[in-house]
Amino acid sequence: MEDLYVQFGPQYNEFPHIGYVKEGVFSVKGLSVPKSFLTRAECRARRGDIAGAMADLEMVRVNRFYTDMYRPLPIPANEKAAVEEIIDERRREFPYSLRWIDIRRLNNDPLTDPIIITRDFYEVANSIVNRDVITTYTLEPSDRRYARPIFDAVITNSQGQTEQNTY
Repeated sequence: MEDLYVQFGPQYNEFPHIGYVKEGVFSVKGLSVPKSFLTRAECRARRGDIAGAMADLEMVRVNRFYTDMYRPLPIPANEKAAVEEIIDERRREFPYSLRWIDIRRLNNDPLTDPIIITRDFYEVANSIVNRDVITTYTLEPSDRRYARPIFDAVITNSQGQTEQNTY
């Protein structure tokens, strides 16, 4: 089946967005209206405009709930609480999107608590899964594994202007 780029507009849902369809599976790519509102809400909260941030947050929430089930959130007491509420709402609004960029960004942020990821994997050798050996991997907030090395060709072509990632 051929890959298709399609635009889903207001005739399909409240927020128009660009999507990607491959083998009958639809996934949103690019910036959507809810993502824009949540980004602006986070920016407003970080600037101290908590009321404006919560207004943007409620624009997203009011469109996700049935009218009779919607209840507005209380106004947080400070910037940290507002930012945490917006980040939590981002996770609820986009449960299947990759959080990698958010996790990396938020782990260097004084307004959010550190995120430590721990996963257990079975050992694999020669394409055989050994269910007797489990290896635990942990990503700490400042782990180098969040960064990817810059290609050598980029460094070479920049004639020394670009340096390899050091963090």
